Order: sequence, then structure tokens, then C-alpha cells
Amino acid sequence: MASSNYFRAFTGLALLALVFWLLSFALITFFYGNPEGAGEAGDTFGAINALFAGLGLSAAAGALLLQVKQSEEATKANKETAAINGLCALVQAAESAMARYNDQIESKRSNQDSRGLDKITQARERTRKSLNAYRRQLDLLVRASFASLDTELAEIEKSRFGGGIHSD
Repeated sequence: MASSNYFRAFTGLALLALVFWLLSFALITFFYGNPEGAGEAGDTFGAINALFAGLGLSAAAGALLLQVKQSEEATKANKETAAINGLCALVQAAESAMARYNDQIESKRSNQDSRGLDKITQARERTRKSLNAYRRQLDLLVRASFASLDTELAEIEKSRFGGGIHSD
């Protein structure tokens, strides 16, 4: 995935910095001559110290940006999960209400008691409409969630297998 690309880039930069550090003394000596004392020899590495400080700052900034991206993705996934769980609870509550209404209607019909039967039937119909709406919303949300997972899996396949396992 993208994190392996970050790791490769960071590893490449670290190796480049190490090679540059190893060659720095020879390059400084070549261009400026041999240092005359230990203090001058130490001073020749001042530029290298600045380079490493810059690399460290760049690595910290890159890690921060990666962490922000991962946090945003986790927040999005948590919101999707919360929405799915909320709709599941609504579906279960509506199904339970439908069962109660059906029991009440059956009881009134078997006892030949028609008082309030039309109100119960109307309430059952409103609940049935709500239940169908909740199920449609849940279906759309789950499909959208799976579509985003499919997109992520395709990106993983592309990065790992150079165009995907199933590419034509």
C-alpha cells in the first residue's frame, strides 16, 4: 500500500544520506584542503549536521502527514460503522414493532374484536413503510462501504502486483 512506498522512499533517503555523510569528509578535504586541527576537522561536518537535521525534520513531517491521513481514514470508517449500526438498530426495532402489531391484529381477529383494529393496522402500515425505508438506506450504506473497500483492495493489488492480479 502507500505506507510501503513511504518506507521505500525513507529508506532510500536514509541510505543516500549515509553515503553522503561517508563521502563528505573526502569531498570537503578535496575542495578546501586538509583541516589543520581537530577543531577545523569538526567544523567541516557542520554542513552535514544541517543536512541530518533537515532529514530528521522531513521524516518527522512525513510521519505526521501519514498519521493525519490514517486518522482521517479511521474517522471515516468509524462514522460508516456507527451509521450502519444505527440503521441496524432501527431495522430491529421496526421488525419488533411489526411483530407486535401482527400479534395484536391476529389476537383481535381471533377474538372477533374489531375495536381499534384499524388504528393498529394503520400503525403497522406506517411501521412497514419505515422498515422498508430503513432497509433501503442500510443497503445503500453497506454497498457504498463495500465499494470503498473494493477501491482500496484494487489500489493494494496495483501497488503490490503492478496493475492487479486480474488485469487484462
